[in-house]
Amino acid sequence: MNDKHLSAILSSDLERLGVTLQTVKAKQKSGLLNESWMIINQFLMEPHDPATVCIFGSQSEGTATPGYNSDFDILYAKQLPDIFNKLEDWQIGRTLRMFRKPTTPPRHYYLQAFRFEEPQPVKEFEELEPEERHLYMRLKSGEIVLRSDNILISRMDVFGLLLQGNFEIHGPAIAIENHVKILNPHGPEMAAHLSEHEPFEQPMDNVIVYQVRDKMTEIEQFTSRPRPGHWPSQGMLDAAGVCYNFLVASGSSSSDEKCVEWRLSTNLIERILMLSLNQTQIKCNVVLKMINKSLFHHVTNSFSSFHCKTMLFFTIEQIEPQLWQENNLWLLVQLCLKTLMRWLKARFCPHFIIRDVNLFDGKLSCVNCKRLHRYVADMLTNNMRDIAFLHKDDRHIRSQNFLNFGKLMSANTKFFVTAMKEYITPRICINILIDKASVVFKFCKLGNVMQRIIARCMAKHMLFDIAHTSASMCIQAGIQISNQILACYRYSLSTDVASSRLKMASMLLSAGHIGAVIYVLEFVERTYNDTVQTLCQSFENINAECYNQTVMTSENTALCVTFWKEEAYCLPPVLVLQLWVALQEGWHNAREFDLILERLRAIQAVDARSLLYYLQYLTYGSLRSREQQVEALSKFVNFVLNPPYNIHHKHMTYILLGHCWEMEGDVEIAEMAYRESAALSHERNSALEHIRRIEELRNA
Repeated sequence: MNDKHLSAILSSDLERLGVTLQTVKAKQKSGLLNESWMIINQFLMEPHDPATVCIFGSQSEGTATPGYNSDFDILYAKQLPDIFNKLEDWQIGRTLRMFRKPTTPPRHYYLQAFRFEEPQPVKEFEELEPEERHLYMRLKSGEIVLRSDNILISRMDVFGLLLQGNFEIHGPAIAIENHVKILNPHGPEMAAHLSEHEPFEQPMDNVIVYQVRDKMTEIEQFTSRPRPGHWPSQGMLDAAGVCYNFLVASGSSSSDEKCVEWRLSTNLIERILMLSLNQTQIKCNVVLKMINKSLFHHVTNSFSSFHCKTMLFFTIEQIEPQLWQENNLWLLVQLCLKTLMRWLKARFCPHFIIRDVNLFDGKLSCVNCKRLHRYVADMLTNNMRDIAFLHKDDRHIRSQNFLNFGKLMSANTKFFVTAMKEYITPRICINILIDKASVVFKFCKLGNVMQRIIARCMAKHMLFDIAHTSASMCIQAGIQISNQILACYRYSLSTDVASSRLKMASMLLSAGHIGAVIYVLEFVERTYNDTVQTLCQSFENINAECYNQTVMTSENTALCVTFWKEEAYCLPPVLVLQLWVALQEGWHNAREFDLILERLRAIQAVDARSLLYYLQYLTYGSLRSREQQVEALSKFVNFVLNPPYNIHHKHMTYILLGHCWEMEGDVEIAEMAYRESAALSHERNSALEHIRRIEELRNA
């Protein structure tokens, strides 16, 4: 077979795996949306010193190799302390200056301590704050510089609060015993694979970095160096010249002063380059990574996907754009491998952006370079026959995984927006919600395109929280619900098909507006058809099966209904009892440092369709419409016996059904339902209270 025919076969196989321009662009957009959510959430949680969050790696680039456990990198870029590059850039408050010595490894810097109010370096440790002195070190040449290994302390503080685990430090990585499995440490990342409460089951590298906003000599050299001219385009180079860079707490592996060295990272420029790739270039990148993971690992495990990306960048820059067609894919992969062979022979892999950097340093030894060179040469001699056997046996499985992950990433925005409510506040008072909503409204107006999309979704959820909490306060005080509260309800009802409207119906029922309740419930039942995907936003119920459709929207999604104690006066009594039990157990059993987590766990949830039938039963009972009440109960029973989907929070469904039967006067069936609920969940379950009450009545 000639190269054209082999290219067609390879391209077709990749498309069956889901490697198409449409899928990749959708995943890239999803990654940017998730990044925007995390940025907004930083402003909600840390309004005085929010970190800029960036998501990098193959997952966010849309080029994750199916079946190879690709990770994603989350960079938390701290804005303080403010860093400057040249002495003339100093301003009041800029206390760290980047500098290099003639012997400093390429792309590495020191951060010298400067005085707060004058452009003079700190000469003595006494000039520093006492609590900060341990973070600095004096070089042999006399400069007082910030240690790069102090970043571990910040990581321990964060994860200690969240997980209360025991720590072990392995180089730059932190091992936390409770819920995190630490992978092999690499670079500055804390590579943590969450063993529970993780929606993607993907490795995740968390890196805390510092922003560099000043112009860097390395970037100016990159944008002005001679090149053929077709790629990167001038527009891309202009964008690369103005975007900020990062300093990562990672010293050179060959340096004696690596504990105080900071590595310059150009992730944002690499993102600009990756987002510009066409479909053929994306496929070429995926093939190179598959070759690395499936074939090169027989020779060495030190060759990384970043080497593959660099190989592709240099090849794109040198090859005429007319050649980048899908019928040349086989040839293009060979050209990339020939580029690699030249590097292996010279034992030097250049960085595409920063000059004089050898990416093989600390990665590939001379012996491994020779072995890999020989292996690649044999591949090219055999016309890359080994590519045909890249995990051919599990290709179908990996195809399904890749496509499902694309759907999962499309749904990821909805997950983050709804899960946001569990992060932003322990809901001490409504003023906290209003303050945080004002932050989100600013992003609605001033954020970038992706941030505005996320902020508008978050604004709806937060306005609904404000309206529902305010309505509960009005019902408690016995006053009329104002038009402003109802206006907030109307604006935020479109969060999904069911949950917001069901909570509003519960509020109207508690306030005695029965006619309005019927109207809302009838609307929900009409729109809640078989095409609607039921989605649970709580961490313990996230799994890929929830997302088996292309895009989650407010028109085809029904979220589970969550409630907490501030909404107690908007809830039916049986749900209030469930909330009371959860709160009592949580606070009674909590250790001091667990109080906030226990409060979050006390937030209760119920399946939307279960609550719909339960509210129908209560409403028609209030109207003494017996026929419609029996019909609602019949639909509820049929739903439980023949569920059209995996019912979320099934123990709550049995509690609601048991209460219906108890109101019917059939205590035996009610007790059976309560016992089913207790069997499903013993923790924080009011079913045990119902069973105890029924047994007391029976024995009375």
